[in-house]
Amino acid sequence: TSSAKQQVTKASTKNSASRTNNAKSAVAGVSAPGKSVAGLPAVRMLPAPTVNPVFAPMAFGPPGARLVNAGAVFAELDSIKERVEDLREMVLQSDRRQMRFMDGMNKIVRQIQMQHAMRPPGIPPPKSRVHKEPQPGDPGYQGDANLSKMPKDLRTLWREYQFGLDGNKPAKDFTPQERGHVKCIYCRRKVFWDAVQMLIAKGFTWETAVDRILTVYGSRHSVSKILHELRKDRLAKIDRLS
Repeated sequence: TSSAKQQVTKASTKNSASRTNNAKSAVAGVSAPGKSVAGLPAVRMLPAPTVNPVFAPMAFGPPGARLVNAGAVFAELDSIKERVEDLREMVLQSDRRQMRFMDGMNKIVRQIQMQHAMRPPGIPPPKSRVHKEPQPGDPGYQGDANLSKMPKDLRTLWREYQFGLDGNKPAKDFTPQERGHVKCIYCRRKVFWDAVQMLIAKGFTWETAVDRILTVYGSRHSVSKILHELRKDRLAKIDRLS
């Protein structure tokens, strides 16, 4: 009886060891793909799925990150579209300008062709009528269109308007272009010249007109101060000389 018990115990221990070895082999087979284990089929591991790295944050990131990345992509696309539209508009504007320029040139060419076709043979084309300013030594030369920097009194300022100073052209004879070159100084002094002309139209001489202005605005004031007061009265539509 005791020997039978010993045999049963040995058989049980052997079976337990065999099951333990089989379990270890099964685990080893799982961790080592392709190896078979006694009593179990061979385990085959599938490769991990591949993901495009561009969309990896969108596929595996948290929901917040997915929305931010998608918004950035769409914003960049919208920006590209806007730049393309701007470039397209610039090209169209350039084309329109080019077309207008070419139309103008074609019109000029057609006019020239018509003039040549209408002119009888042997008659030269008319000379260009370009106005040429008289130069020093010419009969009509009046001097340069310059104004003095600091006239010492109102009488000198009137002589600058009527006769010119230092060989310069009288201010009353300035052309619009010449007045534009000294616009600021000319406009400041014009209020005085207009006041003298108004008094002359009422019967004053230019000397008595200047004296009248000095009496009203102060003979001790500087030329700049009197010009400033005259301009202020003109803007306010005040007549203190009548």
